[in-house]
Amino acid sequence: DGSDSKMDARLTFNTDGSADGKYEVTVKAVDVAGRESSNNVIMEMTVDGTEPEFIADMFSINGSLWQSGTYYKSTTLNVSGKYTEATSGIKYVYYLVDYTGRGFSTPSDLTAFDMSAEGNSDGKITVSSGSNSFSSTIESFLENQGTKASTIYLQAEDAAGNLSRAVSRVINIEIGRASCRE
Repeated sequence: DGSDSKMDARLTFNTDGSADGKYEVTVKAVDVAGRESSNNVIMEMTVDGTEPEFIADMFSINGSLWQSGTYYKSTTLNVSGKYTEATSGIKYVYYLVDYTGRGFSTPSDLTAFDMSAEGNSDGKITVSSGSNSFSSTIESFLENQGTKASTIYLQAEDAAGNLSRAVSRVINIEIGRASCRE
């Protein structure tokens, strides 16, 4: 009779990573007489329940792979790295630069973190679509004082909103030291 009808449907997927992937759902209408609509609706969607993972041996400072115990000559450094993320891609990498020795433990969620008022620096790096790599110049590292050094905490968020575990790296800065990297 030409009247419109509405129907709701719910699709359920495992979010443990086993259902990750791209899906195409086709919807077609069939009336009580068995006539099918010619205007089928096709929806594409991506299911992503897997958190990104930091690739430890891909983290670099000023273009050189990070190594524990390395000293740098500047408090402004280019940091870069990579995460594995097979489904939706990395959207942001959040960072927090803290000064070791404050009794600060690795945060579990950097997305809502703001301690800049306490002398820390935090920020968000937008990652290019389709890339799992990040790079940014960060100007807030502090020069070492005795045994205290700067620590950078990193955490990625993929396009589906999954967060990686936060990781940390100690960054040693000693501007006057002869054996420092640029």
